[in-house]
Amino acid sequence: MYLEMGGKYNNEYFKRKIFVNNIQIKKIRNEFNNTDVYSTLFLYEDDKSQDESNLIGPLYIDLDADIENEDDYKLLKKDLNLILIHLENDYGINKKYIKFYFSGKKGFHLIIPYQIFNIKPCKELNTYYKLIANDLNNYTLNKIVDTRIYDNKRLIRLPNSINSKSGLYKVPISYNDIINLSFEEIKQYATKPHSVQVEKPIAILKAINKYNEIITYYNNKNKKHKKNKQFNIPKNVDIHSVTFPSCINNLIANGCEKGNRNNSTIILCSVMLQKGISYDDCLEIITEWNETKIEPSLPNNELIATLNSAYTQILNGRRYGCTSIKDLGLCNKSCKIFK
Repeated sequence: MYLEMGGKYNNEYFKRKIFVNNIQIKKIRNEFNNTDVYSTLFLYEDDKSQDESNLIGPLYIDLDADIENEDDYKLLKKDLNLILIHLENDYGINKKYIKFYFSGKKGFHLIIPYQIFNIKPCKELNTYYKLIANDLNNYTLNKIVDTRIYDNKRLIRLPNSINSKSGLYKVPISYNDIINLSFEEIKQYATKPHSVQVEKPIAILKAINKYNEIITYYNNKNKKHKKNKQFNIPKNVDIHSVTFPSCINNLIANGCEKGNRNNSTIILCSVMLQKGISYDDCLEIITEWNETKIEPSLPNNELIATLNSAYTQILNGRRYGCTSIKDLGLCNKSCKIFK
């Protein structure tokens, strides 16, 4: 099986689509001087593309908090404990099986081994994980779980690599240190690499049952949409007469964050195609948008592949809309469309 890696060369431009096996990770880490270097958590089947492959990998929970002072850090710790209580009570997962990381800047990450859920490789694993993340987020006070990151090609900063924005390492850290250290002490802790041991994962029946409930829920939900699977794209539309909701206008005008480029692009392509904008006009619009509003911009071949994916998905009945926009944090609360 293989994974994808990427990183920033000379702190200037970002390169991804570096496909390696586990043995080659160290080599790529060194090529990027162990700074701003990333990999997918998912492994892919050797004989298939990422989109065609079954996925296998751990559950990744990103606590995306804006920590400016110790009071902010206390709020994060409170939400972390609420998540851990829910994992223990509803999933049967004790924190001794969870790997905790400080991102090297402001975030904290949790890694839960897939073996706990007795997961087998499957194409929809990222979607199932997103449902778990949404469930955990519902139990937090400040909604700090980032639920926008569950595409099947998400790159995650490598453990014990340097975050160039802070000069600190992304480091494994024990739960006790998270709770007992101040945020300033956490940053001091992250000035060098660390190693933290956790319990070897075992299959947990309660977690397996909860995971199977999620799969059943997802499959039942999808069945309701099969009767109306086909979608006829409008034809002969005057591009100048097309109007968009405020969230899409905002995306067109202001671009998106670096970590959301692919998801934002496919949403924009899907919405334009649904409105009847031709493939060629859509390509022209997103090319200009990518060059003027996205920093760093996506490679041209990746842009075209994203448009092709959006077009194919529409023909197969999958359209991006309000839910996807809300997940990216682009939803306008005053909008009358989404309630």
